[in-house]
Amino acid sequence: MLATIPGYWLKTVRRYPLSYRAPLYNGFCAHGERLVQAANTFPVLATDAIWRAENSNLDGINMILDGKELKEIAKALEVPMAYRKLKPGVMRNGLTDQRHPLFHRNCLMN
Repeated sequence: MLATIPGYWLKTVRRYPLSYRAPLYNGFCAHGERLVQAANTFPVLATDAIWRAENSNLDGINMILDGKELKEIAKALEVPMAYRKLKPGVMRNGLTDQRHPLFHRNCLMN
Protein backbone atom coordinates (compact mmCIF):
# COMPACT_ATOMS: atom_id res chain seq x y z
CA MET A 1 0.00 0.00 0.00
CA LEU A 2 2.72 2.52 0.91
CA ALA A 3 4.42 2.16 -2.45
CA THR A 4 1.24 3.13 -4.29
CA ILE A 5 0.47 6.45 -2.62
CA PRO A 6 2.17 9.73 -3.54
CA GLY A 7 5.17 10.84 -1.51
CA TYR A 8 3.51 14.02 -0.26
CA TRP A 9 0.76 11.90 1.34
CA LEU A 10 3.48 10.13 3.33
CA LYS A 11 4.98 13.49 4.25
CA THR A 12 1.59 14.64 5.54
CA VAL A 13 1.03 11.51 7.62
CA ARG A 14 4.52 11.63 9.14
CA ARG A 15 3.63 14.93 10.81
CA TYR A 16 1.21 13.02 13.05
CA PRO A 17 1.95 10.88 16.12
CA LEU A 18 2.49 7.18 15.36
CA SER A 19 -0.87 6.06 16.74
CA TYR A 20 -2.67 8.27 14.18
CA ARG A 21 -0.73 7.21 11.09
CA ALA A 22 -2.42 3.91 10.15
CA PRO A 23 -5.96 5.38 10.17
CA LEU A 24 -4.69 8.35 8.15
CA TYR A 25 -2.98 6.11 5.56
CA ASN A 26 -6.18 4.08 5.24
CA GLY A 27 -8.35 7.20 5.04
CA PHE A 28 -6.16 8.77 2.37
CA CYS A 29 -6.23 5.60 0.27
CA ALA A 30 -9.98 5.19 0.66
CA HIS A 31 -11.03 8.81 0.18
CA GLY A 32 -8.25 10.55 -1.73
CA GLU A 33 -6.88 14.00 -2.27
CA ARG A 34 -9.50 16.12 -0.51
CA LEU A 35 -8.87 14.33 2.76
CA VAL A 36 -5.12 14.92 2.37
CA GLN A 37 -5.80 18.61 1.82
CA ALA A 38 -8.01 18.72 4.92
CA ALA A 39 -5.30 16.97 6.95
CA ASN A 40 -2.79 19.62 5.88
CA THR A 41 -5.15 22.54 6.46
CA PHE A 42 -7.10 21.50 9.58
CA PRO A 43 -5.41 18.45 11.17
CA VAL A 44 -7.78 18.10 14.13
CA LEU A 45 -10.86 18.22 11.88
CA ALA A 46 -9.48 15.64 9.44
CA THR A 47 -8.47 13.31 12.28
CA ASP A 48 -11.90 13.67 13.87
CA ALA A 49 -13.64 12.93 10.54
CA ILE A 50 -11.51 9.81 10.05
CA TRP A 51 -12.20 8.63 13.60
CA ARG A 52 -15.92 9.09 13.06
CA ALA A 53 -15.74 7.23 9.73
CA GLU A 54 -14.09 4.29 11.50
CA ASN A 55 -17.15 4.27 13.77
CA SER A 56 -19.64 4.27 10.86
CA ASN A 57 -20.34 8.02 10.87
CA LEU A 58 -19.40 9.27 7.41
CA ASP A 59 -20.87 12.77 7.76
CA GLY A 60 -17.50 14.51 8.14
CA ILE A 61 -15.80 12.55 5.37
CA ASN A 62 -18.73 13.14 3.00
CA MET A 63 -18.67 16.88 3.72
CA ILE A 64 -14.92 17.00 3.04
CA LEU A 65 -15.31 15.02 -0.19
CA ASP A 66 -18.20 17.25 -1.29
CA GLY A 67 -15.94 20.30 -0.93
CA LYS A 68 -17.90 22.02 1.83
CA GLU A 69 -16.28 24.97 3.59
CA LEU A 70 -14.12 24.11 6.59
CA LYS A 71 -16.22 26.38 8.78
CA GLU A 72 -19.36 24.43 7.84
CA ILE A 73 -17.69 21.05 8.45
CA ALA A 74 -16.26 22.18 11.78
CA LYS A 75 -19.67 23.39 12.93
CA ALA A 76 -21.33 20.10 11.93
CA LEU A 77 -18.67 18.03 13.74
CA GLU A 78 -18.56 20.44 16.71
CA VAL A 79 -14.84 21.12 16.34
CA PRO A 80 -13.92 24.72 17.25
CA MET A 81 -12.41 26.70 14.36
CA ALA A 82 -9.66 27.81 16.76
CA TYR A 83 -8.33 24.23 16.54
CA ARG A 84 -7.41 24.92 12.90
CA LYS A 85 -4.20 26.55 14.12
CA LEU A 86 -3.11 23.42 16.01
CA LYS A 87 -0.38 21.30 14.47
CA PRO A 88 -0.70 17.49 14.35
CA GLY A 89 2.04 17.07 16.95
CA VAL A 90 -0.01 18.84 19.62
CA MET A 91 -2.11 15.70 19.93
CA ARG A 92 0.89 13.87 21.39
CA ASN A 93 1.10 16.53 24.12
CA GLY A 94 -2.21 15.49 25.66
CA LEU A 95 -4.66 18.01 24.22
CA THR A 96 -8.04 17.23 25.74
CA ASP A 97 -11.51 18.62 25.31
CA GLN A 98 -14.48 16.89 26.88
CA ARG A 99 -16.91 17.83 24.10
CA HIS A 100 -15.27 16.04 21.20
CA PRO A 101 -15.13 12.27 20.62
CA LEU A 102 -11.65 12.67 19.16
CA PHE A 103 -10.30 13.69 22.55
CA HIS A 104 -12.10 10.94 24.47
CA ARG A 105 -9.88 8.31 22.87
CA ASN A 106 -6.95 6.94 24.79
CA CYS A 107 -4.59 7.38 21.84
CA LEU A 108 -3.59 10.85 22.98
CA MET A 109 -0.09 10.60 24.39
CA ASN A 110 1.38 12.57 27.26
